[in-house]
Amino acid sequence: MEIVFVVALIFITITILFLVLRPHDAYVRGKQGHFIVQGALRLLDPMQYDIYHDITVPSTSQASVGCQVDHVVVGPAAIFIIETTNIQGALHGKRKDMYWTHVIGLQKKRIYSPHRQNTSHIKAFRQAFPDLPKEVWFSVIAVPNSLRLYVEEIAGSHIVQFSHLSEFITRANGHMPRPLSALERESVIRAMIRWRRRRTLARWWIWKRLGHKKRDLSKSLAVANGRCPVCGNTLEVVRDDHGSKMICTRTSCAFSTNVLAMTALRQPEDRSES
Repeated sequence: MEIVFVVALIFITITILFLVLRPHDAYVRGKQGHFIVQGALRLLDPMQYDIYHDITVPSTSQASVGCQVDHVVVGPAAIFIIETTNIQGALHGKRKDMYWTHVIGLQKKRIYSPHRQNTSHIKAFRQAFPDLPKEVWFSVIAVPNSLRLYVEEIAGSHIVQFSHLSEFITRANGHMPRPLSALERESVIRAMIRWRRRRTLARWWIWKRLGHKKRDLSKSLAVANGRCPVCGNTLEVVRDDHGSKMICTRTSCAFSTNVLAMTALRQPEDRSES
């Protein structure tokens, strides 16, 4: 009898822990949305666009610790700050509203305005790069194709469906009046690499246990020039099911790396009419 009681108590304890510790549905949907957006951004030309995920932008004031940005795309002429909103049903909102209304079935709930949230991200980036012109920053809210939108048109903020994300970025970048200079791109990419490396102590401990090696900045900038940091030969882009990689053209060199910051020092193409 005591054994049955102990087994039942253990089962109840495990069940309670599972219900308490399991991720919330909103968290799971958010992660799914991030993975979908990452897949959509892989359609961009890796020789033209540098893509970063989960960036923490440090704050310039002591009252705030900074802001977390889902995705950043550094293009030849524009920089896109992407906020992912992976929800179903319908979304109602206006520019001045702090909270928008999310309707799914007969349920209604308020969510913080994605427009306001991404506006604060853009502000943090502008403070970090005061020398860049304001028009290079694009606020993009990525949403599922099935989401019905009843949102007031907002100047400077773009709500784009997942499947049209890469197309929108390419088109918006092509309409910019001038490309970013090599120095401007280098300063942004240096900051992205530096901010991406900032991890909590727990993550650092886990990465160290797994033998993770941090990227060397000079190596990343060598790759940005299209050179192999080991032997100095040129690199070529190879695509596979897991994304894009750069490998050395020298057969005796085994260097390869994920596409990260290959365009930092390359002068963008001149889009002016000949």
